[in-house]
Amino acid sequence: MMPLRHFDAKAMPSAGLLPFVQSTVCTLNNTCHREPATQDSAEQQYNTSLIIQLVSDVNHIVNEHLANEDTVNSIKRLSRDLETLSSFVKKLTAAQFPLSGRVAIENVLKNDESTRRGFESLNISNKDFYPAFFKSSVSVRALQKIFDRGKEGIRGYFCKPGAPQVLFVAGAPEGGDEHSRLQRDLCKLPAADGRAFSQQVLRSLNWTAVLHEVSSVMKESGHNFSTSDWVTAFQAAQDARNEARLLLSSLWALTSFQELLKGFTERIDQLSELFTLSRSRSNGTFARVIQVSLCGRNMSSLLDTEHGPAQRFEEFREQVNRNLQEQNDEAVVSEYVYDNTTSPRCNAVFRSFEHNRLMRFLWGQVKPYVRGKILFAPNNAATRRIVSKVNETFEPLNRLKKLAQRWTTDIAPKLVHWLSNNSARLEQVKKLSTSEGLEAFFIAGEKTGTKAAAEEAPEAARAQSVLEWLLSDWDGRIERINKVAQETYHVFECFEMDRFEGYPSEEALMPRGLQLMRENKLWAALVFSGMKSSQDTEVLPPFIRYKIRMDARKVDSTKKIEDRIFRPGPRRRPTIDLKYLTFGFAYLQDLVEHSIIALQTGWEKTTGVYLQQFPYPCYIFDQFIVTIAESFPMFMVLSWVYSFAMLIKSIVREKELRLKEVMRVMGLGSGVLWLSWFIDAFGFMLISSLLLTCILKFGQVLDHSDPVVIFVFLACFGASIVCKAFLVAALFSRANIAAAAGGILFFTCYLPYPFVKLWKDRLSFHHKSAVSLVPNVAFGLGCSYFAHFEEEGVGVHWHNLLRGGLPPDTFSIAHVMGLLLLDAVLYFALAWYIEAVFPGQYGVPKPWYFFVTKSYWCGASHSDSPRKTAWESCNGTASLNGRTEDMEEEPRNLPLGVLIRKLTKVYAGADRAAVNELSLNFYEGQITSFLGHNGAGKTTTISILTGLYPPTQGTAEIYGRDIRT
Repeated sequence: MMPLRHFDAKAMPSAGLLPFVQSTVCTLNNTCHREPATQDSAEQQYNTSLIIQLVSDVNHIVNEHLANEDTVNSIKRLSRDLETLSSFVKKLTAAQFPLSGRVAIENVLKNDESTRRGFESLNISNKDFYPAFFKSSVSVRALQKIFDRGKEGIRGYFCKPGAPQVLFVAGAPEGGDEHSRLQRDLCKLPAADGRAFSQQVLRSLNWTAVLHEVSSVMKESGHNFSTSDWVTAFQAAQDARNEARLLLSSLWALTSFQELLKGFTERIDQLSELFTLSRSRSNGTFARVIQVSLCGRNMSSLLDTEHGPAQRFEEFREQVNRNLQEQNDEAVVSEYVYDNTTSPRCNAVFRSFEHNRLMRFLWGQVKPYVRGKILFAPNNAATRRIVSKVNETFEPLNRLKKLAQRWTTDIAPKLVHWLSNNSARLEQVKKLSTSEGLEAFFIAGEKTGTKAAAEEAPEAARAQSVLEWLLSDWDGRIERINKVAQETYHVFECFEMDRFEGYPSEEALMPRGLQLMRENKLWAALVFSGMKSSQDTEVLPPFIRYKIRMDARKVDSTKKIEDRIFRPGPRRRPTIDLKYLTFGFAYLQDLVEHSIIALQTGWEKTTGVYLQQFPYPCYIFDQFIVTIAESFPMFMVLSWVYSFAMLIKSIVREKELRLKEVMRVMGLGSGVLWLSWFIDAFGFMLISSLLLTCILKFGQVLDHSDPVVIFVFLACFGASIVCKAFLVAALFSRANIAAAAGGILFFTCYLPYPFVKLWKDRLSFHHKSAVSLVPNVAFGLGCSYFAHFEEEGVGVHWHNLLRGGLPPDTFSIAHVMGLLLLDAVLYFALAWYIEAVFPGQYGVPKPWYFFVTKSYWCGASHSDSPRKTAWESCNGTASLNGRTEDMEEEPRNLPLGVLIRKLTKVYAGADRAAVNELSLNFYEGQITSFLGHNGAGKTTTISILTGLYPPTQGTAEIYGRDIRT
């Protein structure tokens, strides 16, 4: 069983505007796939596009988070807590109040078993590190500098050369190497191990002891920080931590939105290049924008007319190239007609499309969707109600256009004004968010376990990243969003929003429809039958009949329902086989029918419709045989021209040199001579047929056909052209002229085949049999059947030899082979008859009815009766001359061999006879001397007796057989 190949489902407008646009654009080439696309896989495939992800994320953020009152309150509380922390940190890191002193590590860490196990579980090879770390102290001044290091990481800040000393070992002298060794051991840890160590320290802190120790140090340094200040700061950090945990899902959505917005702005930049008319790059830019922004998969082969997988896109590319070639054949490119109904910017884009070879063709297919009008008649209240319902499908485009305009003119300026007025507060929050110290507030807490803290660490890092992204370069991001909105507005400005035009009757809309067709701006015309233009009620009749009228070139012809010539492969070519979909007939029908159903039933929720072609089994697409199918018969005929001409030359050369008559004089019969020629020529043709069969089969020209069938077919044709060569040779007496004329005649006999090919669908069995009496035409028909079966991928075999290629036609290759053999018999018979009746310059012609005489088939009977008549005739002639004594008396007792009686020969164009009424006998047992002067007729007489020339008058008998018969 052949495996199947599957097609993408095509969304109709009832499935939704965005799925419809995606399906129309992304499945334009109608590619077949190995696996069937389920609904989930199809949705997943398109969900990778930037537009879908952007719309999905914006919808999720707005509906699930920004529109949620709890989320809004959490954002307000988080903002207040972050502002409190920002003020505290600013006061703590004030440069005019430097801190001094140290805090012992063992005084602020929890002294329990879980703390020791936590540190021992870390991957640190130096076993002396932990005792030294527990006995060390940390510099408060170095900790103060953490908040003032800028965007540099904590690890990089404290591990770089010349970094401030943070840890000090108890009992070691100031400036000793023991202090720096402990800090170097920490800096040598891998990044992951160092992060794990920091998290373990934060989880092991006793925050009450930390608060007591730090307060003591600050008092000694002259800072006026009360206990309530620390409590407020830690409470704000705890509250911010709790609110941030609630908002993490929103922040994660913003992370995805951040990446999408970055990619989408890149596509907008590319669209800007397209709108600035960079013609050299517009094709590639257009393809990339469609590929990533709308489809989410590679569609570059859609615009590649030179390369790409042939099996995916060969038919559509063929149609594109054919249209491009037709346009290139025009003398000049028609001037662009300015469209007054749209903006100058759109006109500039349309002009660039029409001056680009490839885009001109694609724009011609898409223009009715973008700028096309839909005419309807009659124009009454009921039809306007239907049309208004249909127009609701295009309303989202208009709303999106207005939203983009409102953003750029109203929302964005107000947002920029608010952000500018709160820049100082935002800067403090931004500074706090960029500090790695923020991570401590998220993962530290006395009630937080080790596992929970470990899980929240990466969440805190992601939250910090999103906050930093939100608070940095906000003006640039708003500018990019403005750019997206502006380009969106400009794009939709090029769409025709007022699509429908009403007319009182079908006849009234015809002139407008023809005008729009000339401008390629007609989508379709809707004509509602049975409704009057004067009807003023909106009530719809229970049964509505309507018709959709379109440009006849954009719908399939109704003159046939299927291809007469079957070729393997599905009907998947967009602009040839799928016109009802490609040019919008089915889409408009879906819109109208769903609108009528909704109005009649009052049910607004419609079921989305998807169309999908049936799977098609795998087949062999032989590009070579498809290309040469029409010219294959001609190539095959040409391959025999030389053999045919040389055979004619050899036969006529034998006649021209009188070798044929010499062999006949020696007793060779005509039948034996023709048979010898046939065996010699046909043997050569069999060798040629065998070589040609090998070339066709093993050269994969006729890859699927049986080589024995191919050989037999060629052998039948070889037999027919051998006999045809006999016929042509019988018409000539000069070898070179015969060879030249024979080659021309052979190819000329092929010329009727192209006309037969054009009309073969209408020719009956008898008509094809009649034209097959010309071997070249029969051979051409046979080759066309071979090509047809090869296109089907089955080839010609013995079991389908009698199968007709074009049902219900019963004419087959078996009939062609039979007719070729019949041609051989007919041509051989004609050559035999013409050679006998019209032998040419040499030879004695037979009467036209010779083939019905008994003497030809059975031979003349031998008799002695003519001997007396001959003797009396000869002596009687002498007596008439009056001098019988001058003539020797004929012997009466010898057998007569040759009897010549009144033999006369006058050559064509001569005014006197070469032999004039010669009568003479030749007897057996005598030596006869045939003497005479030059021109006496000796050679002529001998030539007549040997059969080279026929006598003008008289005759001769040799052993009683007349030379004329």
